[in-house]
Amino acid sequence: MIFVTGSRGKLASATRYLACTGIQLGQVDLQLDEIQDLSVRNIALRKAWDAYRILRGPLFIEDGGFYIDELGGFPGPFAKYVVQTVGPAGILRLADMTASRTAHFESALVYVDHTGACQVFLDSSQTGTVALAASAERHPDAWSPIWDVWVPDGYDVPLAALSDLQLARRAELQAPRSVFGQFAAWLAASEQHRGI
Repeated sequence: MIFVTGSRGKLASATRYLACTGIQLGQVDLQLDEIQDLSVRNIALRKAWDAYRILRGPLFIEDGGFYIDELGGFPGPFAKYVVQTVGPAGILRLADMTASRTAHFESALVYVDHTGACQVFLDSSQTGTVALAASAERHPDAWSPIWDVWVPDGYDVPLAALSDLQLARRAELQAPRSVFGQFAAWLAASEQHRGI
């Protein structure tokens, strides 16, 4: 099965979550247009359809957004653009304008089967705060520079500064809610009926 992503970190996470299914992952990095929409679900659906039109086989896409709660959820699905233009330092300055610095991630994973039918998985359970300063450490599996400034609930350092053991424990606790965990559970339950 193909994971359409250019992110090494996302591929590493997906591989860990899907290992229990026995399904072998391949990776394809396609430069897909990203529609301007406030819904990560809609953005992921459009990218999945565009990828399916090119690849014509089973694939999945994961897309997400980073939401600073007191800023009405900004930057939301525009987080990649905001990070590219103002960087982690800009995210810190945005959070400085808030009282609580609370923020969360929202993720959407869209699977398209060999017939073109879609299955969507959503997660908005990853809550935390924006740090006061960026982490000097960067984990090799970091998906985004936002890892340098986002502190997950239950921790006192940004995600990028967590050890491999802490990240593994956090992933284990998040698994039932994570889009990759939901997808793995769905595949395990349905693969005999879908011929995957």
